[in-house]
Amino acid sequence: MNTQQDNDIQSANRFSRAIGWLWHLLGSVKLAFILILIIAAVSLIGAFLIQVPLETARDPQAYAAWVQNVATAKVGGSASLLYHLQLFNVSGSLWFLCPGVLLMLNILICSLNRWNSIQRALRGGAVKQQDSFFTGGSADARKEITSVPLSQTEAAQLLETALRRRHYRVRVEADSENTYIAADKNRYFRLGTFVSHLSLILFVLAFVFGGLMGWRNTDFEVNEGATADVGHDTNLSLRLDSFVAEYYADGVTPKDYRSQVTLYDNGQEVKEALVRVNYPLSYQGVSFYQSSFGATLIIQMQVSQIDTSTTLYEGGVTLKSMGSGYYVGNLDLPDQNYTVYVIGSTNAMDPMIPAESVYADVVGGDGSEVYDLVQKGIPISINGLEFTYSDDSTSQYSVFQVSRDPTNMLIWIASGLFILGISLFFYFPRRQVWGLSQRQGEGNSRLLIRTIAPHNFSNTSEIEALTKDFGKDSPVQRR
Repeated sequence: MNTQQDNDIQSANRFSRAIGWLWHLLGSVKLAFILILIIAAVSLIGAFLIQVPLETARDPQAYAAWVQNVATAKVGGSASLLYHLQLFNVSGSLWFLCPGVLLMLNILICSLNRWNSIQRALRGGAVKQQDSFFTGGSADARKEITSVPLSQTEAAQLLETALRRRHYRVRVEADSENTYIAADKNRYFRLGTFVSHLSLILFVLAFVFGGLMGWRNTDFEVNEGATADVGHDTNLSLRLDSFVAEYYADGVTPKDYRSQVTLYDNGQEVKEALVRVNYPLSYQGVSFYQSSFGATLIIQMQVSQIDTSTTLYEGGVTLKSMGSGYYVGNLDLPDQNYTVYVIGSTNAMDPMIPAESVYADVVGGDGSEVYDLVQKGIPISINGLEFTYSDDSTSQYSVFQVSRDPTNMLIWIASGLFILGISLFFYFPRRQVWGLSQRQGEGNSRLLIRTIAPHNFSNTSEIEALTKDFGKDSPVQRR
């Protein structure tokens, strides 16, 4: 029985030591520093490495296609490895989430570890101090007033009055020869450190879970005069009423660009706004940021099967400006297993693609391609298909970054708490004063004052102010 009890006690002790070790580790400042470095390093990777759009990351098939078609073109053969390491989506990776959760736990445990010392500060330390406490330390932190023509009790009362006049909390203890005073103020502002810690927890919580709970579309494109659905179960749609771009003297570098838009909720107009860079439109947590813009050339095209005289396609083909002097678009003919790429030029004097003509490149499913120039109003046969280019028009489009982050309000709250906590801690520091009134013959006493000041708090000025207040009610002889 004794052996079993000894084993149980040893097991309990091992468990207690393990818990203590884990608590010490999780509350370590070194651990906090390491976690911050890890989060910073992962965030830096995310800043320099191409990242998958959030809406794509939530669809495994779309994510895999994105890696194959987009990421591989950017990073080459390492795309597969980076995908499995979750580095194309660092905000949702274990590399980011685990250090974030551990950092929140670390801040919480650090706050709990400080609670006992904060409680002692709120209650106040010992009132009685040794004589050496008042005579040691820095000279600017102590003051001795001798030959005070008052009894020790009366001198102590005058010091207490001076302290209370300066809004100190005063505690007094006395014996037959000495009267001890301990005073402090702004003690409750020490709690500002917990306010700051709470704000840090909220910051980490917002950044860790913001990407998981929200969504972002970085390529929301709307043609001028058209309306596009936002999606993501928002029931929102955005109409681009007009777009204006201003350029510098070189005619190439954008000086300013802006979109006049109308927002609809369930088909009902809810807001009109002028969206510019750094001036987004926000509605019910969804924000629209001006991202980029471009021009489109819409070609009216008819495509027919020559041997059957069947019309395969008739309508507009939208070509987008590629920024290199050309418009590019495509149309699919799935029944024929063809994709037709249409290329136009922004330069009417282009020798390859002159005005009122486009190139049609017919690409088969086996990779074969046949292309030729298609002139406006002149049917042409390409690979058994007849192409007729009948009309065209140009328009502009605007690209927005659309996002919803449900933790935005949390970030604002955390920012406010952080500023509040820092302000309380640094602008209202705890100030402590001790006094000792000693009997010095009949009707005389000696007064000793000692201060302990926080950073950037002048001991000398506080002692001088107290001495001046003390002297208001009684003449003193200072040494």
